[in-house]
Parts: sequence; C-alpha cells; structure tokens
Amino acid sequence: MPFVYEHGTHFVLPESLLRMALPVGLKFVLHFIFRAAKEYPDACEATRIDIDRKLSAALKEWREE
Repeated sequence: MPFVYEHGTHFVLPESLLRMALPVGLKFVLHFIFRAAKEYPDACEATRIDIDRKLSAALKEWREE
C-alpha cells in the first residue's frame, strides 16, 4: 500500500521515533540537514505524523492477527 506525499525529506522516519531520539531540537536538526524541512516545515512534519499514525495502525493490526 503506497503512500504519496507532496513534501517530505528524502528519508522519513515516524515522528514518535524521531522525538525519542531527539526530544529537544528536532526541528532545528531537520532544518539544518534537509532543505525540504527548511522550505516546507509544516508539510514535512505533517508527513512524518501521518506516516507514524499509519505505521502504528498497520503494526497494531499485524500483531492482532
């Protein structure tokens, strides 16, 4: 099941994973490393949050099978 997003960085990790790894300064680090995160910060964050939500739901469904 592919997902297509207009804006995101060239690799996307779930938002919850990134927040665990970098609880402080996440947006600063992403803006520094990725041009897309600098140019479209809200869209990139929304992409990460949506992927996190969809991935979590898929994993939950898989565990329940």
